[in-house]
Amino acid sequence: MPTVLSTSLRVTKGANWVQAERELDPLWTLIQAGSPDGPKDWIEWLLVSFYRDFREAKLRSTQGRVKGVRIGIDARMLSHEKSLVINAKISSLDSKMVYPPQNLVDLIWKNKPPKSKAPVFKQEIEYTGNLLASVLF
Repeated sequence: MPTVLSTSLRVTKGANWVQAERELDPLWTLIQAGSPDGPKDWIEWLLVSFYRDFREAKLRSTQGRVKGVRIGIDARMLSHEKSLVINAKISSLDSKMVYPPQNLVDLIWKNKPPKSKAPVFKQEIEYTGNLLASVLF
């Protein structure tokens, strides 16, 4: 019998923690990137978590192996270079990244507010708690 790993994660930086905690469905796990208890590098955290979960599932599997793990992500949230790094590290386990053609949250979001057309502006550190360079990708 195949082992199925199914986890829904939302990785977000500090500016969105409160909103995500308030709005995420309980079936999702919020990963607070950059928090004292959260990962500093979410990609490294993802890979460490993936390998840990993969090993645990392999130990539970009656066949002794787990194949074909897929990690789904909104392609707009990940650079091409980072996706190549992740795929290279997980491909040896017959696993890969998958990119849904449409953001799945957008499909079910009712009453979604329109995108703002206001110009972007820089907030000073006394309001944000972070330097601009530390929050840009």
